[in-house]
Amino acid sequence: MDINSVLEKWSKAKEQKTYYEKQCDQYKEAVENYMNKKNKNVIETNEFVLTKRYNTRLHLSKNNVPEDIYKKYSTRITYNTYHLKKI
Repeated sequence: MDINSVLEKWSKAKEQKTYYEKQCDQYKEAVENYMNKKNKNVIETNEFVLTKRYNTRLHLSKNNVPEDIYKKYSTRITYNTYHLKKI
């Protein structure tokens, strides 16, 4: 398999991913509106159970703490990123 065909397939997959992420966001918004209207955190049907949970994540921001504390407690994570653009 040549690299151009791999990149072409990746590009098409990214387009599909974007489309389906938008679809999922629309469905999530519709369900959220329904749950808010009915004042429910759980929806049960014959085929599905949907539970609404509230998550909180704490993080350390360099702007919010003294520099010595930031240097002592911050964590550095390094990873590869790939940016694909069809030309």
